[in-house]
Amino acid sequence: MTAPTPALDRWAPVHLTLPGLRHRYPALVTRRHWRRGPLVARLVWPTLVLLGVDLIDRWARRPDSTVLLPVITLDDGAVHVVRRFGDRNTPVDVVPADLDGLYTLAGPLWPWRLTQPSGLVDA
Repeated sequence: MTAPTPALDRWAPVHLTLPGLRHRYPALVTRRHWRRGPLVARLVWPTLVLLGVDLIDRWARRPDSTVLLPVITLDDGAVHVVRRFGDRNTPVDVVPADLDGLYTLAGPLWPWRLTQPSGLVDA
């Protein structure tokens, strides 16, 4: 099963980061909303593999039971998002690929930050 592509217009390639993670992640973000609120990121599978490793590493360095840390697992062509408090897991969502084969991560668990906004224009 595939998820519909978010109904936002034009997408631009950028690099994103998340607090506490060491890598920059290539993604697509909508040109219209990149300055006006939370980013909606569309990622390819290899980027999700790197992100998954980084999220587990961050949790291993900081297994504080009072801090919400998202963790993802990749299984059956879908991204499984889990909220982790210490050693407790709460499943949140399963994100299948959209019609373009990309995976969308957005919302409160994903406070994306642009590291390379050049080339984006407000449409």
